[in-house]
Amino acid sequence: MTVAIALNPTTPTGLGQSRSASRQARTIFGTPETRRTADRLHDGALAQLGRNLTAIERATDRLAHGRVMDGLIAARTGPGGVSAALDHRATVGSHTVIVTELALAQVTASSSHHPDADATVVASGGTLTIGGAVVTVSGAVTLQGLADAVNATDGIGVAATVSSANPGDHQLVLTGTRTGAAHGFTITNALTGGASPVTFLDTVDADGISGDQPGDNTVRATDATLVVDGVTVSSASNTVRNVIPGVTLTLLTAEPTSPVGLTIRPDLEPVAQLVRDLVDAYNGFLGFLAAQSAGSAVSLRRDGVTAGLLSDLADATRSTRSTDGSLRTLSDIGIHVGASDELAFDEQAFDAATAGRSADLEALLSGSGGQPGALAALDQTVERYVRSGALVPGFEAGVSTEARTLGARISHFEARLGVRRAVVRGEATTAASAAGQLSSQMAELSRFRLRLTLA
Repeated sequence: MTVAIALNPTTPTGLGQSRSASRQARTIFGTPETRRTADRLHDGALAQLGRNLTAIERATDRLAHGRVMDGLIAARTGPGGVSAALDHRATVGSHTVIVTELALAQVTASSSHHPDADATVVASGGTLTIGGAVVTVSGAVTLQGLADAVNATDGIGVAATVSSANPGDHQLVLTGTRTGAAHGFTITNALTGGASPVTFLDTVDADGISGDQPGDNTVRATDATLVVDGVTVSSASNTVRNVIPGVTLTLLTAEPTSPVGLTIRPDLEPVAQLVRDLVDAYNGFLGFLAAQSAGSAVSLRRDGVTAGLLSDLADATRSTRSTDGSLRTLSDIGIHVGASDELAFDEQAFDAATAGRSADLEALLSGSGGQPGALAALDQTVERYVRSGALVPGFEAGVSTEARTLGARISHFEARLGVRRAVVRGEATTAASAAGQLSSQMAELSRFRLRLTLA
């Protein structure tokens, strides 16, 4: 008799159910690692959204409320040689400056010419009195040695150098350290000895004193002379302060026939830079949202708050100042809104529109007469979304609460899966034991079958 036994072991039902439940959990919640990654990405997106809005708020707030037009600049017209620096006392206005003469320092060169600077003795004793300061020579000195002695004398008010226009032709040159007629100096030469004595011109009066007549000097010490708004002004220096209140004039060249126009006006470059900052921040915000994929699990574009924010910002950038004036909208100063709501800044249009209209520009940006400026709507819109307790913080708090709730649900589901896995492992162990017993029984039946066959 032949006995045939067929075994067809199957996967335990509990194990299949456990795997199915695990797949369901992953479908609903994702794996814990995936969910944590999504949470981190979402938090990062919210943080970037906040940074973008803060950048817009900073630029808008400074334009709408900051004192960005308090600074002044001096614009010069005409070829004349004068520059201007302003301090806090300067006021807006126009001026005319004519520089007729520069302030000069006296230059007096020796009338004697010497073959070298440091070999030939030019004096062996005596004194050289310059502007009342006495230089004493107590031994043999060369031309360079005499110059060194002059420069070593305290309070002498001149600088001594050795000049050589041609080889073998050297002179001692004395140059006043300060400009202006009051800082001219005289020279009394009482030097003695020397193979090549030093001498100075003493024209007109031949009184033994050099430097007191124009013909004695290479350059005569003079005051600067200028005409400011029709008033003649003299100055010992080429730096002239407070002839125009709060303005320091630096005289560069004397050009009596070339008036210089000096216009003191608000410096609008800080305003233009803030507009650039606003445009960059605003377009950076739009670019950030555009990069948010609508199908991404961490996208902010699908949120109603973001849609409302975009709509409000677009409306705010098109705001019109409610009071009369030559500048009423942002487009009047070169700030344009494109088809995709991005901003563009036409700097040439800004310069042309604001030239001579600083008061209108300030009214447009900051408002006037109790009326808000054109940036007020944008400033208020961004502030609503950024400030504590407003929409973005509330939105972020809501997202955080949702994340915590989902996390708790995931943890609960994972705990249930853990219990189920333990049950399945027990069932699998029992099934394995039963399979072992069946295998042993099959072996015994095979041996029994063999004995029957042999019998």
